[in-house]
Amino acid sequence: MMVAAVLFLLMSVSQCAWGYEDGAPDSACSSLTPSHDSAQTQTTPSPFRISVNPTTYTPGGSSLTVTLDSPCGTPFKGYLLKVDYAEVNPITGLLGSFNTPAGSKSVCTGNGRTHQDSTNKLSIQFQWTPPQSSAGTIMFRATFVQSKTIFWVDVHSDPVYEAGKTTPPPASLVSPVRTTISPQGNGCPAKSSFTKDPNCGKTKGCFSDCVGDSCSFLVTWVPSTNSVNITLQASVASSNRYIALGLSNDLNMGDDSVNECIYDGSTAAVYNSYNPGKSNQKLGQDGLTLSSWSYRSQILTCEFVRMKAVGLSGQRFTLSGKSYILFFATGPSSNGDISEHDSEPAATGTAVSLEDTTVDISKTEITSPLVKAHGSLMMVAWIFAASVGIVMARYFKPMWPDSKLFGQKVWFQIHRGSMVLVLLCTVIAFIIIFVEAGDYSEISGEDFKKAHPVLGIIVTALCIINPIMALFRCHPGTKNRPIFNWAHWAVGFTAYILGVLTIFFGVKLEGAGAPEYIIYVLAAFVCWQIFVFLILELVQLLGKILPDNDSYEMGEPHLPAKPVGEKKEAVLAKNVLLAIHIAALTGFIIALLVILNKGSE
Repeated sequence: MMVAAVLFLLMSVSQCAWGYEDGAPDSACSSLTPSHDSAQTQTTPSPFRISVNPTTYTPGGSSLTVTLDSPCGTPFKGYLLKVDYAEVNPITGLLGSFNTPAGSKSVCTGNGRTHQDSTNKLSIQFQWTPPQSSAGTIMFRATFVQSKTIFWVDVHSDPVYEAGKTTPPPASLVSPVRTTISPQGNGCPAKSSFTKDPNCGKTKGCFSDCVGDSCSFLVTWVPSTNSVNITLQASVASSNRYIALGLSNDLNMGDDSVNECIYDGSTAAVYNSYNPGKSNQKLGQDGLTLSSWSYRSQILTCEFVRMKAVGLSGQRFTLSGKSYILFFATGPSSNGDISEHDSEPAATGTAVSLEDTTVDISKTEITSPLVKAHGSLMMVAWIFAASVGIVMARYFKPMWPDSKLFGQKVWFQIHRGSMVLVLLCTVIAFIIIFVEAGDYSEISGEDFKKAHPVLGIIVTALCIINPIMALFRCHPGTKNRPIFNWAHWAVGFTAYILGVLTIFFGVKLEGAGAPEYIIYVLAAFVCWQIFVFLILELVQLLGKILPDNDSYEMGEPHLPAKPVGEKKEAVLAKNVLLAIHIAALTGFIIALLVILNKGSE
């Protein structure tokens, strides 16, 4: 029973690591429009497309392949695919049938499919089987979600005709909804860039992501007596976007003074704002003068004068004699207001003065050493120490009955030492992250990212509760001892599963600075742990080892060992497996720590 639970929960962790169940609800099937806050449908051509092969169908015949893909190479996170009539048709009900590939689920009463995870996708294929009777001319429609605030609604395939009936339907029969569909596949964003200002570091201070002379954003500044002339320039693929410069006293976004240039497709304007945390407070245009702006070849340029003096109740920071970490961000805007940036902001990494024209600094990957320490300690706790401790308690109690380690049973000392290490690492990591964040900090983004701090608090609480329970345990042989055994196992096992799951979520956070492939190493660890449980269960069965829950020893090494019927072959196999398991866990933890602390460069 325990192993079945272990396998189920560990496989659940592996599944959760790749994405969380989400997707479009059935209520979106009519309009195909996501209900995302502060977001508007993109009006530019979609960079994604739907293709169908073959382009005709036979009622009751072979299936068609429907492909959602990105000819531009731009990944999409979500989708809602639906098959629909291209003609006005009074018939309702199931219109053929889709298969359900991994990572998708059925919606729209069977006539559609949507994603179950938010991982990046470049292509996904479906098999659509035609209905038994004629459906006339049909069409496949889809909404593609690139990010929470960027999505294209009702992208459509070419019409798919019944075989032998390739004449387009009369205009009078075409459904009115078809007039709202968006063109597909020709909206690949241009790889726009511009040349770096040759005066950078000479007569102008500069902050950019330029590689050589090719840039996708550039901030320049020229100070005068009471003000600084600032120019923001960036590649912006569409209207209703902003580019912004933030001034921060630390490497964290929050409590920052910001100036943003907002472009609505016809004009641009600059504003002061203040970020008290994850939100943005617009403060107006006091102390700002827009000198010029332009939008050419998808390059937005805004030049403005900003007063040096502090203003707006201290929320517009002074530039006189002060240095700040500079952040550059871009994101969507609506009606003159900005939404959360849709890509990780670029930062200088070190404090910069906007009065210094000798500065020519490039963006730096920002990852806090405390965040790295937090993640490293949690990995040591739950990937290594907890895995050793659980295996010892489950499978090695009967081993080495005549040996002692520091006066107590070998299995117990290893188990206790491992779990003490789990407790210490978890508590220290918990304190470190609260020191880094200042207090409890909500995380923006997908739901699984938001769950990370909540799960972390739960894991830490369980990790503290379990040893306290052990201090007040019942003695072996008493009637309540089985209750303690099950409670101790349940709390510890739940903490273990949630701990590993929280690590999966944590490495996906931007602040972790971990490369994408770290997920594969974590998934390999889960597979290895499942394999070890299976093999040890098999060895235990073949060796006729009969573990007794009532012999759960928690600090009673003076009690006589219960006799076990262990074969020599089983003993040897378990010793070898333990050595291999510890070696494998050592390899996993070293690899994970190196990958995490190396970062994503």
